[in-house]
Amino acid sequence: MIKEWILKEENTVWSKPLLYSIFSLILVIFIQIIDRGIIPLESYLPSIFLVEKPLVETVLSTLSGALLTMTTITFSTIMVVLTTYSTQFSPRTLKNYLTKPTATRVLGVFMGGFVYSTVSLLMLDVSEENSGVVLSATVGVLVALVCLGYFAYFIHNVATFIRVSNLIEELTSDALASSVKEKQEIEDINGELIHGSFTLFSKEGMPTATIYAKKDGYVQLINYKGLVEFAEKNDCLCMFTIPIGTYVTTSTAIATIVGTKTVEMNSEEYITIGAERTTLQDREYGIQKLVEVALKAISPGINDPNTAIDCIKHLKEPLKEAILISGVYLLLPNENGEQKVLIPRRTAEDILYAAFYQLAHYGRQDVSVLRAILETLHFVEHHSNIEGKEAAQKMKDYCSGKFDKGSLHPLDNQKLSDLLE
Repeated sequence: MIKEWILKEENTVWSKPLLYSIFSLILVIFIQIIDRGIIPLESYLPSIFLVEKPLVETVLSTLSGALLTMTTITFSTIMVVLTTYSTQFSPRTLKNYLTKPTATRVLGVFMGGFVYSTVSLLMLDVSEENSGVVLSATVGVLVALVCLGYFAYFIHNVATFIRVSNLIEELTSDALASSVKEKQEIEDINGELIHGSFTLFSKEGMPTATIYAKKDGYVQLINYKGLVEFAEKNDCLCMFTIPIGTYVTTSTAIATIVGTKTVEMNSEEYITIGAERTTLQDREYGIQKLVEVALKAISPGINDPNTAIDCIKHLKEPLKEAILISGVYLLLPNENGEQKVLIPRRTAEDILYAAFYQLAHYGRQDVSVLRAILETLHFVEHHSNIEGKEAAQKMKDYCSGKFDKGSLHPLDNQKLSDLLE
């Protein structure tokens, strides 16, 4: 449930602006209660904070227009950043900026300030019998100063995050965190990673039920604990046919349930399917985003091999962690150690191939890109399990075979041969 809420929050841009706007409305109501004497706090406030109503009307109307202008500028700047991310880096990196608290928080602060100034101006009583001094203009000025500070912070933030080096660091951290969290989740439920053949608990001759996807999209989340509880409750074995991150349709069989009786399962309670992949459980997707930035950098239109090399070098730690929790299957037992849920996994070879087959193809004429690939594979080979070592060596041969070695200088061949050993 927590991961599903996080996933919904990542896809929601308007939640923080809405919260700030609601807070502003509450602040308006509280200030109006003070200004109308319902809570007599005016006698306890210094006179410098109290402003006559004609001036209040001028101040709030000016602030309302100014904050609306700042909101418009902020929104336009966010769109420029998103355009840059999409065209220069990768369309998949847009969410990395939109889900950052800075962008939505700044937008929310400005919207909240505009809501406060406009609603306070609307509720201002300027009739002669209610003439006097009020507090709303002073609070409005304080809100405007806070918005100004956030605006300066936002400009600094945009200048920071639009740099590709910061984006690469963020994508690396995201991919690494995905593997670390999944490893911890597997340990918490006593999951077992199967790397080869194994004996599955037999339920031959028992009723089976095929579970189909409820809608088209990518498998984003699988509720491991909930599935084990479901299998335990219904005395059955849930065998998935596709790993996380796979695109499915309503005609795709995603699982088979074998038990002592025919069991019906509402797959939406245990499997989240969405329009795009997410890194919450899909560790390969975080690696893919780094690869896409590298591919964009070595494209003829951009021709920035150094950025590609930087991305490839940053793949070292995410690949190492992803391979440590790779395997053919993930087996989830109940508290008694009985097999209950079986989920396919991507092997170390699958992960490395998905990471490098496009880079090896599009960078096959740039020796610097090939060298960066071999350095990364060399690191993975020396910091992985047996499966990872074998897969890394295989990918070394694959990537070097894509390159035309006859066009290389003897010095290039010498430097590359050290990495191929």
